[in-house]
Amino acid sequence: MNTIKETLLATLFSLLTFFAPAAGILLVVLSFVFTDTILAYIRVKKQQSKGLKIEWTSRNFIRGFIPKMLGYTILVLLFFMLDKFLLNEFVKYVVSIELLSTKLVSLGLIYGELQSIDENSKVIWGKGIIKRLMDVFNFGNKIKNKLSEVNKDKKDESN
Repeated sequence: MNTIKETLLATLFSLLTFFAPAAGILLVVLSFVFTDTILAYIRVKKQQSKGLKIEWTSRNFIRGFIPKMLGYTILVLLFFMLDKFLLNEFVKYVVSIELLSTKLVSLGLIYGELQSIDENSKVIWGKGIIKRLMDVFNFGNKIKNKLSEVNKDKKDESN
């Protein structure tokens, strides 16, 4: 019985060690899923406060959240193995990016979650996160342009 436990533990630690390079990518993807879930909950509560008949049950939550987390985890880890064992050597000849297909799949998953986060934020705050980020970017550009004008004026005055 002891040898079975030791063998299982050794196998588990070997798998964890093998998949360790994908942990960061997986953490980022699952963070977006978690954020989307929190915003979906806030959205439902806001809609309920407005009198809409929307339910948020633990059963529905578990049916949606757990399969999504497991599905995304399995997908990222499968592409990680595909990169490690097959694609990485070929991709290195074209682009010097490690685990390219894993990163591309992860970006696709994150993009989907961002779209959902944006929809939830439109309902919660009346403005999507993407629109808010564009507003911040445009505001930064305006400040940069104003500073450039001021610097140009000072330069012209000194000449």
